[in-house]
Amino acid sequence: MLGSERGRNGLAILRKIMKNDSDDKFREEALVGFAQSGSDEGLRDLVNIAKTDASSHVRGQAIFWLGQAGGRKEAESISDAIDNDPDTDVKRKAVFALAQMPSDEGVPMLIHVAKTNKNAAVRREAGRIWSW
Repeated sequence: MLGSERGRNGLAILRKIMKNDSDDKFREEALVGFAQSGSDEGLRDLVNIAKTDASSHVRGQAIFWLGQAGGRKEAESISDAIDNDPDTDVKRKAVFALAQMPSDEGVPMLIHVAKTNKNAAVRREAGRIWSW
């Protein structure tokens, strides 16, 4: 509600929560507000959280919400997580996020991951989802 109904002020509150609260579960819940903000600013915040949050769980959930709310530009951040995040679970969540995108955007990326990713678990996950 903060992101969708309070505009920039809501996003500022959400940013403060992400920066100052140590409870991963609470920060995870705050991610919904960024995704529902309907703004490029909220999506940029999700991209930043997906790249920098100390918690792999929070990073993975930020990627999930990018897949739900984002478009082509955010897909690059999802692909970046697949290639560069150190946590395999985050990479697998990023693969799932690609599957949530419109098929003309997500499917080609899933195929690429299934064929080329260095991580065998990530390749399997992309192949499993792609073959649905």
